[in-house]
Amino acid sequence: LVSPRKFNRIIEYYKNYRDPYIDYVLNNRELELFTLVAHRSQFEFQNIPKLRHLARCLLIFVEDSPMPSISALFQKKYSLDISDWVMMCFAVYALINGQKNSSIRIENFLESKVNLIPKKAIIPFFELSSQTSQDFGNSFRKRNSEFPPYLHIHLRSLFFEHPLIKFLDGSYMVVHPYLIFHHAQNGLYRLCQELDLELFGNEFGASFERYVGNLLSHLNNQITIILENQLLLAHRSKVCDFLVEFEDCILLCECKATQYSAKLYTENAIAGDNSTNKMADAFEQLYISARNIRDGVYSKSISNSNKPIVGIVATYGNLPFANSNWYFQHAISNRMSQEILKDWPWPMDVFPQILHIQGLEELVIVMNKLNQSPLELIREKLKKEYSQVGDWSQYISVILNKKVHNWDFPFLDDSTNQFFGDD
Repeated sequence: LVSPRKFNRIIEYYKNYRDPYIDYVLNNRELELFTLVAHRSQFEFQNIPKLRHLARCLLIFVEDSPMPSISALFQKKYSLDISDWVMMCFAVYALINGQKNSSIRIENFLESKVNLIPKKAIIPFFELSSQTSQDFGNSFRKRNSEFPPYLHIHLRSLFFEHPLIKFLDGSYMVVHPYLIFHHAQNGLYRLCQELDLELFGNEFGASFERYVGNLLSHLNNQITIILENQLLLAHRSKVCDFLVEFEDCILLCECKATQYSAKLYTENAIAGDNSTNKMADAFEQLYISARNIRDGVYSKSISNSNKPIVGIVATYGNLPFANSNWYFQHAISNRMSQEILKDWPWPMDVFPQILHIQGLEELVIVMNKLNQSPLELIREKLKKEYSQVGDWSQYISVILNKKVHNWDFPFLDDSTNQFFGDD
């Protein structure tokens, strides 16, 4: 353990340290680069846990066995079920929130009289979620050696993969309660992906699409929802996953069960990340679906093919600067055909928006609570400077805090209640 004197010296060093990369960014007024660094070093830690995040995890990973093959592989390799993993993350989070310090022991769970979690699942969970301080040090040095020092500030904290520090006396320290809560989803996603990338992509993608469809089905003012297989019956082409008609517009939604995966959080890394390819592919699917509407392909299924069209790409994880001009110009547009770009965003009436799943949930809540259509909300946001209001996660949270006092969403609340056995 570090002595109090040495610890204070370390804190003092960090307090006075001036990172040369940050100095460069600020001196040159590179707002986008500064925001990237701030996101990596601060914003990722500030996603406040909510029970609906847990409900989402349950609906995508657990309820009705949505990923049977991956679930079997998970149990076989890691010696616990996916549902046990989710419950353990919540149990550790709840324990830490109920005490004054962040120290826990396995015995807290092994000797508990509450039998929500099988005892055999507890030790494997701790082994998968923790490292010793020496292990952290070795991992840190090994990973950082792959990149020049000025890029280290763009690397994600190792605590996201292992939010528990294991000590020689058998105790554990929870680095931050938010990290262990979101470990239920983020850690689960990573471990499942490592089992079989292709199999996970297929099963998780189907489950994620079902979840998004469920969300959209709870929109109050929809006239009709048409699924991808129904769109394909009208025209065999590369269409989107959902068409939702409203009184004033038609919403097209394409699901991409992806998240940002590059180690670095730099401009070049973002442009080259696999998630960027998927966004370009999604924009093409929205374009084709919108063109089909304008050509009258779905005229038997919708009331008016001339209504304004809006497009949304729903992603599992948050993509940096997803709706900025910079992201489209430097990352997406060079992957799109000139035919599509010629009159872009035609045949859509507004620029298509990329929303990670939390943003889409909150958009649905706002639309229902304020009785607004997606066209109204998107147009309102696009009137404002991106640098002033940020992306959807920041923009929609301001609306929720100012205008929506009751954030309840029965679709998600019911799932949490069922998991904990509440009526």
